[in-house]
Amino acid sequence: MRGDSYQLQGQMGAVTLTASGTAQTITGNFRWVLVAADTVITSMTGNVLGVAGANPNTSLAGITLPAGFGFGGILTSITITSGTILAYTL
Repeated sequence: MRGDSYQLQGQMGAVTLTASGTAQTITGNFRWVLVAADTVITSMTGNVLGVAGANPNTSLAGITLPAGFGFGGILTSITITSGTILAYTL
């Protein structure tokens, strides 16, 4: 794994995930997620948000994220019920 801006430029590739009513999940090692079409995330595993007991609740789960929204962190699993995301790999 490279430790420079190479990863943030998307040069390590990305995985596309699309869902329409039925939950879809991807697993792997992801650094950045870009919402390509309005998306509802139902769950994520990693160091981003939604930590149990967090106050205030900072979870992205269950809300509609608009196209163009992006967030970074270390993610190993993402489940969506609608929309399209690009998950950039480490």
